[in-house]
Amino acid sequence: MRNCRAICAVVAIGVLLGLVHWVDPSRWEALATARFFLLKGIANTFIYSAAGALIGIAGGFVLAAGRIYGRWPGHIAGAFIVCVQAVPALLIILACYLALPELLGHRISAEAAAVAALGLISSTYYCEAARAAIAAVDPLQWDVAAITGLPITATIFRLILPQALPAAVPAIGTASVIVYKLSTLLYPLGIQDFFRAAVLVNNHIIDPVLIYSILALFYFATCKALTAGVSWMASLYIKQSGGRLGNQVSFAGA
Repeated sequence: MRNCRAICAVVAIGVLLGLVHWVDPSRWEALATARFFLLKGIANTFIYSAAGALIGIAGGFVLAAGRIYGRWPGHIAGAFIVCVQAVPALLIILACYLALPELLGHRISAEAAAVAALGLISSTYYCEAARAAIAAVDPLQWDVAAITGLPITATIFRLILPQALPAAVPAIGTASVIVYKLSTLLYPLGIQDFFRAAVLVNNHIIDPVLIYSILALFYFATCKALTAGVSWMASLYIKQSGGRLGNQVSFAGA
């Protein structure tokens, strides 16, 4: 795996050096005129991704709670996950923009539709991360809660989830990288994320090789940075917990 990462890094650096060396300075000057437009697109990409991830995390834990509870909440949550994951992400994004206004009875902005779509899609990924973390909790916790008559909602949200959340952090981080990549599909809504900003700049200066190479290098670098951050969080969790769930809460505290 380290060799693969090293090869990818060398290729990326080679592409960057090639652009710097062989691209005519006048082409860089034309691109520089749109730097603030591109920077705004980068900022919007991070904002939409973060907002969608936060909504997805909340929705994911709700779905996980429904799956664990079983009965009709579990069936509804399971059907929702199957439907969302069976439909292309781009269609869900378009549906949030075109269908939500019909359902809600009033128009919503493209930005709100984009965040809602990312949250909707990502909640299915976060659900699996939450379920895996919850499954790592000692089963005796469930038995003790049932014996003492603690309601299922209190068992999940006050006893189990506080213990499962630390273990879910690495998987949540990995799912967040997926959400960040999915943000490149928001361009049909007309919002100014980095991908659409790059497309518009290319339509103006007509230099696809330079612009799309920079676009690819940007996403490569940021995704690698996010992945490295997730790996660091995972190693930190393993080191602090010794492979066990950390930050255990006592039953009495529930």
